[in-house]
Formats: sequence, structure tokens, C-alpha cells
Amino acid sequence: MERGDGAWAGLRLLAAVGIVAVATGANGAAQDADVHMNNGFAAAAVRSAIGGAKRRLAREGCRDLFRFLTAYRRNPYLAESYIIHEILHTLGLGENPPSSQQITHRVVEACHN
Repeated sequence: MERGDGAWAGLRLLAAVGIVAVATGANGAAQDADVHMNNGFAAAAVRSAIGGAKRRLAREGCRDLFRFLTAYRRNPYLAESYIIHEILHTLGLGENPPSSQQITHRVVEACHN
């Protein structure tokens, strides 16, 4: 899938949501995920994937792949910028150019002043 593809964008957004949920200590059953879709089967599949991702990210080894929790504890504002950065990708923003660092810098500049 290409970066601008709607399915890829949706997966990136779901990943960001799952990381935030685990990093901030959010809990709850997968059925509680706020998923609104016209297709009931698709909504159930998304809830299941969110639940599975949350379970996996609850394990330290898996969570450490993202280093997100450490970043959040060290600098919540920067962690928030990472989420906004990823959302920009879901809206079609490519990378290289601009570089990942340039994107995050621009988010920090625009959102945290």
C-alpha cells in the first residue's frame, strides 16, 4: 500500500491511538473502543485489532520498540507532537522530504507556542 492509500492511513492512525492508550495507562475492553463505521463487521475487526495491539503493547518488550512511553514520561508535549506528526501522515503528508525531524519540529513550532 502506498502512504496516501486510505487503508494505510487508517492503520497508522489506529497504531497511534493504540500507542497513546497504552502509554497513558488507558484501559478497558476492546469492545469499548470508540469505532464508528457503517459496516458492523469492519467495526468489530477494528475493535479487535485495537484490543490486540493494546495487549501486545502492554508487554514491555513490544512497547519498547516504539520508545513512546519513555518519551511521554520525559516530555509529554513532544509525545503529543509525535501523535500529531503521525496524523499528518494519515492525511497524506509524505516524508523525505520533509524529513521526520523537520515534520516534528514544524508541529512543535505550530502547536506548542
